[in-house]
Amino acid sequence: MTSAVIILTVIVAAPAIITTITTTTTTIATTTPTTTPTTSTTTTRTSAKSTTTIAASAWLPLIVSILARSFLTKIILSLRPKIRFLSIFTLQLSVISLRYLSFHLPQVFLFYA
Repeated sequence: MTSAVIILTVIVAAPAIITTITTTTTTIATTTPTTTPTTSTTTTRTSAKSTTTIAASAWLPLIVSILARSFLTKIILSLRPKIRFLSIFTLQLSVISLRYLSFHLPQVFLFYA
């Protein structure tokens, strides 16, 4: 049963990670200039887009953790009492890791962009 909870956690985490990657990739693609403008214009435009992406992605960990916790809590409550303790422990670890991934992943992409 614990493996089922882990699999469900991965399924819940996948859309958040994909959304984060897509948002970051789109932002990086839109900040790449098509022509060669002056240096100050490129710097200003890139920094403005990067700040917007980080600010928008700050809400992602909260939304992901709320959805994951509510979805997985319903499943955990339907389990046997002995398995329930391990499942709650796994749930807490997965929510912590989801928050970490969904918050730091956009920053990593922007750092290497």
